[in-house]
Amino acid sequence: LFQKNYFLNFQTRDTGRSDQGYRLSFGAYGKFRFEIVGNETPHDFTNTAVSLYQETAPGVFSFPSALRTSLQNNSALLPSVLGGAQPLDMSIRRKLVSGLLEYTPTAGWAFQVQYSREAEGGFRPLGALLGSNMLELPEPIQYRTQQTKAGVEYGGKRGGFQASFSNSVFTNQVS
Repeated sequence: LFQKNYFLNFQTRDTGRSDQGYRLSFGAYGKFRFEIVGNETPHDFTNTAVSLYQETAPGVFSFPSALRTSLQNNSALLPSVLGGAQPLDMSIRRKLVSGLLEYTPTAGWAFQVQYSREAEGGFRPLGALLGSNMLELPEPIQYRTQQTKAGVEYGGKRGGFQASFSNSVFTNQVS
């Protein structure tokens, strides 16, 4: 671009699908580079999960009291009750967005700043023991991870140095 002093690059993978990825970078050769990356990654555990439990709050599942009473009074109802189990999406989706800025004002100096945010959400199977029965329950996942990095480098004929800072913050949105 502009008499070959600048560059622009755009890449995409599986556009419009659940596992898509994007990368955009531009800059001036030998001076700066700015890059943005976005990725989505699915993890489908099963597509046949069903449950009699109902999610009453994020991460809180309960068995409906009316249904529990009916089954306690007449256990022969169990086959018909199981036929009414609700489908449950047992999958996790991961979304990552990151940005990078590299700046090289002279041949000896280089500066870099980077930020990324990853979000992961959905349900994954979790084994649990209820009395003498083994159950597989949905574990709610709502993770957020933010990372920040910054650094500087200097290199000359007589030596050089590097200094950097890195920070990572993880939060779980489900208590």
